[in-house]
Amino acid sequence: MSQWNSLARNWALLCVAAVCLGGCLDASGTPAALAVLGFLEPQISGNTAARVGDVLVAGGMGSTGVVPNKTAELFNPATKTFALTGALPSPVAAATAVSFATGPLAHRTLVPGGLTGKMTLTAKGFSYVSTTLATAEDYQDSTGLFRATGRMVTPRYLYTATLLQNGKVLVAGGLTGLTPTAKAELYDPATQKFTATGAMATARAMHAAALLNDGTVLIVGGIADNNGDTVASAEIYNPSTGLFTPTTGNLPASAGEAGLTATLISGCGCVNDGSVLIAGGFTGGLFAVPSSTNSLSMYSPTTKTFRALRAMRDERVFHTATLVSLGRVLITGGYQGQALVKKGVVSQLEGRTLNTAEVFTAKTQVAACVGGQVGAHCKPSMKGSRAGHAAVLVNTGILKGDVLLTGGIDSTPTVPAVQNTAEIYSTAAGAFVAVGAMKNKRAFHAAALIQ
Repeated sequence: MSQWNSLARNWALLCVAAVCLGGCLDASGTPAALAVLGFLEPQISGNTAARVGDVLVAGGMGSTGVVPNKTAELFNPATKTFALTGALPSPVAAATAVSFATGPLAHRTLVPGGLTGKMTLTAKGFSYVSTTLATAEDYQDSTGLFRATGRMVTPRYLYTATLLQNGKVLVAGGLTGLTPTAKAELYDPATQKFTATGAMATARAMHAAALLNDGTVLIVGGIADNNGDTVASAEIYNPSTGLFTPTTGNLPASAGEAGLTATLISGCGCVNDGSVLIAGGFTGGLFAVPSSTNSLSMYSPTTKTFRALRAMRDERVFHTATLVSLGRVLITGGYQGQALVKKGVVSQLEGRTLNTAEVFTAKTQVAACVGGQVGAHCKPSMKGSRAGHAAVLVNTGILKGDVLLTGGIDSTPTVPAVQNTAEIYSTAAGAFVAVGAMKNKRAFHAAALIQ
């Protein structure tokens, strides 16, 4: 296996857009920047305790853009600023955060698994060492500290984690080392342990998941093998039986299949309440042409089938999709473009991160550009270009109902850079406003509302 393929399957299945958004290599296959990448964390931790309504951001790719960091911060909606809180025990990226509002771990946040490692760039290629984590951390709001909680049955990153109606967390799929897994497990807050549950019919990583109104979970798309081949299939997890069942239909032919989003529709007072909006993603192999799509489709829990909708204005992968109000979904940023491989190395990488956003309205089933459009595409409306960022709906104070965007990768500079910037989408104004920056740069990080 070439050095590039080793990197691509070990870390860049968190994807080409994550490690190389805008160009790890130039057109000749030469590294764009030659340096040893290490942990650059000028600010490691603080002692700030969390308040209900704060937003926790943790880990992610660090300021170097390739190695993860272990820092964590809290966003205060009242002051619109970030403060350092307790750090993770070790650097982590490509993990997910799940916040508990009630039960034994009320107001606390679970961060399981992820990927850690270090990469060195040389004139002749890459040297990379990584570890897939099975550890899990519990962030305690009262102390502002992380502590170990249980251990996953299967190490994984780029998985989905879904809080079930019974209070448990379903962790499904992801990458274990180089390989997508079909294994799934449950975290029980009462025992603070992970136990295996039924496996999926198809191995998946970089897929999407959504909790349905009947308590079951939709799992859709993803990468299914070491080659990065994507799948159009979907499955339903039933907590009562602990089993996955394939849906009646697959994603439409036009749909993206990995790096996509799945958002439950509610509050529209229309026939689409309870359905799931599927947005963006890419199809084919990891380096398929084109890699990004502008597709939209809707999953019906009644028929267990998908149907294509009118596409977005911009192609997007590694974007965010957040339900805001009245059945409207805010879709932000992402990566648009393609990557070509020749003889095992990237021979051409074309594309860019986006500073555009769209709002999908369930009643009309149409996505409209925030700030209008120019020709066939959206006008720039975000304060920064970003992909691999995080979006969290704020539920308290003057920002209640608004969406916080943090970090991500910006490929518009000469050298693509991980960001420490943040911004708020105001649902009342229908526009983005910059807020205080994070203390540390991060992308593909974990983020959750303290409930």
